Amino acid sequence: MGKIVSNRDFTDRRVYREVVGKGDELRARSMGRVRSVVFHPDVNVCVGIMVHRPDAALMFHRSDAFVALDRLSFDDKDIIVDIREDSVGKKAAERLGIDLDTCVIWTGLAVVTKDRERLGYVGQVNFDLE
Repeated sequence: MGKIVSNRDFTDRRVYREVVGKGDELRARSMGRVRSVVFHPDVNVCVGIMVHRPDAALMFHRSDAFVALDRLSFDDKDIIVDIREDSVGKKAAERLGIDLDTCVIWTGLAVVTKDRERLGYVGQVNFDLE
């Protein structure tokens, strides 16, 4: 068994993307902050995170970006995304063989019994990072 983590370990952490800077050296550029953890629709496996990107020019809304879990590395408090193109967005989803529209974000979902009695909402999801 690997390292057990929670969605709360990810939420609101800063995310940086590796980019090629001057002289072909790698540097980190800010992507945004983690909004949620994304799970596979059929298998109880974490596949990635959704990153809330800041508005462009403080005026134009930008949609959240999907980042594949297998292309993340962790700094002290930050998350670094691999430089490869298939680490983010539709290319990452295609590489993983998933449809983002059917993936599940467990946090905030209603918990109900078979008799449709409301018990509350999902607040914390624990999973194995590996």
